[in-house]
Amino acid sequence: MPRLVYQALSLIAIGLMAGIAHSCNREVEFHPRNNPEPAPTAPAEHTPAAPQNNGSGPAAPPDPKPQESTKPADAKPTPPSAANQPNYFITVARARELWDRGQRDGSVFFVDARNQESFVRGHVTGAMNILPGAFSGNPQQASNYLPGMTVVVYCVGRECTDSEAVMIGLQNMKKGIGPIYIMHDGYQAWADAGNPTATGPDNDHP
Repeated sequence: MPRLVYQALSLIAIGLMAGIAHSCNREVEFHPRNNPEPAPTAPAEHTPAAPQNNGSGPAAPPDPKPQESTKPADAKPTPPSAANQPNYFITVARARELWDRGQRDGSVFFVDARNQESFVRGHVTGAMNILPGAFSGNPQQASNYLPGMTVVVYCVGRECTDSEAVMIGLQNMKKGIGPIYIMHDGYQAWADAGNPTATGPDNDHP
């Protein structure tokens, strides 16, 4: 029995040694699933370097700047000018020209729209005093003297609206009065410019 066991063990040992020798002579194979090939990498983009000026030639022109927007800037609001004012407003200088013409041919009348107290203290020479409230009726002075005349109305200055109220009243009379102008800067500007003035009540235009 021990001899049979010894023979069996010898056969097993011989078989193992033959198997090992066969494995050593066999080429090793790699299965793709167990050893995948690496994914190809995308080539890096090549950015050409800016040419260097080595002094042997003209320098390369710089990269063009991005084109600036040609969109016009928002227009700023334009302040009102004299051209936007009503065309019946005139300057003191223009009023003086009309006054001089009235002195020559009697075709121009000045109307003072200020209260009577202010009129008495000083007014344009030859002016008549007509207040805005006079047009609730039919102001006799206007009916007697102003039809067919050029009229210049004034009051205390630019902030005063009595001149415009009197002008509208004269137009609404429909007596053929006009053209009608407003001396925009008022009586004080007339007086400060050294133009003719007078004092006292309006006794010349009953």
